[in-house]
Amino acid sequence: MSPTTRLSPQISSELWLDAVSLRGAAWACVASASMSPLIRDGDYVLVDRVSPNEVRFGDIVVFKVAGNLAVHRALGKGHTDGTACLREKGDASVLSTLVPEEDVVGRVRFVIGRGLVKDLASPRGRALQVAIGMQSLAFLVLWRALAYSLTGLGQEGRLRRCAAIFARFSHLLQSTAVRLARA
Repeated sequence: MSPTTRLSPQISSELWLDAVSLRGAAWACVASASMSPLIRDGDYVLVDRVSPNEVRFGDIVVFKVAGNLAVHRALGKGHTDGTACLREKGDASVLSTLVPEEDVVGRVRFVIGRGLVKDLASPRGRALQVAIGMQSLAFLVLWRALAYSLTGLGQEGRLRRCAAIFARFSHLLQSTAVRLARA
């Protein structure tokens, strides 16, 4: 294999999952901005293997979705069709989904990016995760109420503009929390 050959995301995910299974932890490079501003595209995360029972509100988890891996925040637990699930949401998104607990791979412990190291397992890191989780959950509830109201009023066209406003305001609050956590 030449240095320029790239593995498909499917193969990369499978190799990384094997590393986590064998070692109990592994580093990964995040290839999305869905967790911005705390984790940005190109940041590295150290993920510890955990059982779904160990996942707490606000934790950033890695889970399997459609043959790939995703890094999002855990906002609660529930059931759907008799299956235990985890409510996940990217910090930069207004949407949330339920993921079967069996698809949870691990929890992010460290983030390295832009010359900064963030220890999410420290008391300060845990407080930051809970604070961003609470803000994210509050915005999710507000978004759902707004989307329901606008749809009921026949104003679906305004949802995209409202989503952009929500995302910008959410990013501003989270960026402030990240800066305060560094202080």
